[in-house]
Amino acid sequence: MQKTTIKVISQFSFLLLGLLIGSITIQFFIYNFRDYSLLGGNVIPSYIFNFLYALATFTLLLNAHRKKSNQIGFIYMGLSLTKLIIFMAVFRTIFHRDGVMDNFETLGFLIPYLICLFTETLYLVRLLKVNPTEN
Repeated sequence: MQKTTIKVISQFSFLLLGLLIGSITIQFFIYNFRDYSLLGGNVIPSYIFNFLYALATFTLLLNAHRKKSNQIGFIYMGLSLTKLIIFMAVFRTIFHRDGVMDNFETLGFLIPYLICLFTETLYLVRLLKVNPTEN
């Protein structure tokens, strides 16, 4: 990998990690205020999965862009669909284990998913605007 590739991936991962840490901190205080256990709701694995999958997706898209792939949008849509399927198959069953999926568990799924989705999308848009040889 080139130095610029590593730099872009590092910037993306630090931004995403910062957003997720900020989000889980706010979520922790809200859950604590409402006497709901953050650790008992499988929220932390949800954040970890979303971060790692978003990082892998961004790395794959960056490499595809470097190879001047004109299919990068379709690759992104396919990876996003795969992420949603995996997430819903694994985490929904975990969240729904007690027979009820309450609002806290729904937020434990939606918040990290949406943060990663928007961050990936914004970086992808920036990536598509740049000539592959420039970054």
